[in-house]
Amino acid sequence: MKTLKIFFGSLLFIAITGCGSSGGDDSSSGGDEKVQVTDFSDPAVINDYDVKTVGLDATSKSLKLPSANTKAFSSKDESTFPFIWIANSGESTISKIDVNTGDELGRYKTGPAGSTWTYNPSRTTVDQDGNVWVGNRGGKTVTKIGLKEWDQCIDRNGNGVIDTSTGGTDVRDWTGSKEDGLGVANAEDECILQHVILTKDGLTADAVRLVAIDVDNNLIAGGSSSNAIFKVNPVTGVIISAAATSKSHYGGVVDKHGNIWSMPSNHDGTVQKISGDFSKNEVISLGHNGYGIAIDKYGKVWTTEIWGNRFSTFDPADPVGSLQVFTQTDSSSAQGIATDGNGDVFIAGSLGGSTVGHYRQKFDANGNFTGITFVANYTVGSGPTGVAVDGNGLVWSSNYYDSSVSRIDPVSGDVDTYPVGLNPYNYSDMTGNVVRNITKRQGTWEATFDSEENDYAWIKVAWALKVALPKGTSVEVFVKAANEKIALNGEIYKEIENAKDLVDIKGRYLKVKVQLASDDLISTPEVTEVSVF
Repeated sequence: MKTLKIFFGSLLFIAITGCGSSGGDDSSSGGDEKVQVTDFSDPAVINDYDVKTVGLDATSKSLKLPSANTKAFSSKDESTFPFIWIANSGESTISKIDVNTGDELGRYKTGPAGSTWTYNPSRTTVDQDGNVWVGNRGGKTVTKIGLKEWDQCIDRNGNGVIDTSTGGTDVRDWTGSKEDGLGVANAEDECILQHVILTKDGLTADAVRLVAIDVDNNLIAGGSSSNAIFKVNPVTGVIISAAATSKSHYGGVVDKHGNIWSMPSNHDGTVQKISGDFSKNEVISLGHNGYGIAIDKYGKVWTTEIWGNRFSTFDPADPVGSLQVFTQTDSSSAQGIATDGNGDVFIAGSLGGSTVGHYRQKFDANGNFTGITFVANYTVGSGPTGVAVDGNGLVWSSNYYDSSVSRIDPVSGDVDTYPVGLNPYNYSDMTGNVVRNITKRQGTWEATFDSEENDYAWIKVAWALKVALPKGTSVEVFVKAANEKIALNGEIYKEIENAKDLVDIKGRYLKVKVQLASDDLISTPEVTEVSVF
């Protein structure tokens, strides 16, 4: 076996002994040489292996999930990717905004050819890997855009770099027709990865308004002009399944059990509950004319009422019996709704206003939910529609009439506003906060290792746990290999077993992804070591 010349800072590290796993796997390697990471906070490790981490706490050198039960997520936790994706409905583009600076880092078409209103995007949802799916209500298509900062974009023209937008005035061309389906080959922007027409088995998703990510990272999509729901593979864009539903879809969320909660487009006082495999579709009469929809960290579903000044919440285990309806303070209607790491609720004051309302949940001594308390109304841009929470715990609104987004600090009350494209909309998980902290509480660590040899046959990857996995938690590890770093982007991750021989994983570079997950707000696995052979 070739000696791996992999460095921690300036120190070459090679070991002959194995590394045990307290999870029960025997990772003894005999004479195999290995690279061993035992301090995940070491700046040299982070730099030398191009480490990318989101949603994990490495302050104690190991990898674990930060608690989601006792505090809002802070910037050091990096609970989700530091970007927000804004659907510019008036010009058929989507903007990527840096949540820390407010800078627009890229703007992308949401479909090939057509006029500025052809696609009319209105929903964005970020997947578990940081990519975004945008739903085009001007038809039955969804488009996926990769996150360059996490190496998701593909070098289609083979020039060795990713050709992509660099800001709001840099929108790359995309030739073709509205019916091109998966045809992204003509998209000059190499971060545009999929364009899917939602038709299958005689079903369509006309006027796409529901986009959400399920527990397996699949896209869930539906339209406001058709009674059907679709599940799309997150990598290939292939439609996995489609099913007829009782009602159409205006927006929705996925709970941690995989159930889809969908708000119908006629806002008739009902909500749909659809099982993750689409085999069950229940229409629940709430008596509250819902519009926007959200889910909090406790699993409760929240809705808004656009034609009144009310909002509601219910326990999914007993929607009708647990329903509580509240009245907004100094606001006449409501559209988007979102919750933060504290469980606080934020409501967009709708097209007719310029405020976002902030409400805090109340609980009794036994932890039972008892109601809400009004905190504040924040003045934002004109016509706030969607709201979302970023990984710093800051709240964003998309402001339709003045083509801007506003960032709210709920602690200080400060509001900053930034320009985006024409008529931003967005009733959806624009940041990925929902999928990464509620649908599936998770954290990810990625690193790239260099063997300095093309077509190198990687042997195995082993990892160790501080203690056996707590109930309801998991550690999953994935790998992919290529001879060029940029070529890793186009490879598909393969899940592997701890310390088991790798099969046909060859290439100079090996990329390793470690994903931790938990079913509750407190429990976490803890990875103390990762070794690469």
